[in-house]
Amino acid sequence: DLQRLEALHLNAIDDLLRAERSQAQLDLPDCWVARRYHDLWLRSTPQLPLSDYQLELPVPGELILPCGRILRAFLQDEQQGESHCVAEFSAAELRFPLVVRNWRAGDSFAPAGMQGEKRLKRFFGDQKVELEQRNRVPLLLSAGAIIWLAGERRSRLALAGQSAGQILRLELV
Repeated sequence: DLQRLEALHLNAIDDLLRAERSQAQLDLPDCWVARRYHDLWLRSTPQLPLSDYQLELPVPGELILPCGRILRAFLQDEQQGESHCVAEFSAAELRFPLVVRNWRAGDSFAPAGMQGEKRLKRFFGDQKVELEQRNRVPLLLSAGAIIWLAGERRSRLALAGQSAGQILRLELV
């Protein structure tokens, strides 16, 4: 019901669309409006963020994540290939137990194919990941280091095939 919206609210929406910021939002009477890059969202209320979580991943095994997805872990002898939702690691180079959690302010990782570290806030901005989705991206950690942004990008740590031994294959479904 948009009957309580007035001209000043419509002007605020227009200003939101014209602003330089790629992500911003407004709380209007009975309506939440957000600009997310090239999209305009209209909802009665904003999407609630996931609460912070931190879970241990059984290896081998699977874990049902708070975002509703499933993370599966397998140990195998040969590489089968990676994708956004599949990552393979040298099991010998990892420290167990592996931990799965969501994004926290100040997090950074070492992206594969790049030198140095990159803050997740910057990575998410570069990849145009919407604010509401950022804390829904499961992060996989070994000894406190982020090794995979599940469904997004792996780190350059523990690359499969660079050392002898088993391979840890992870699938996000």
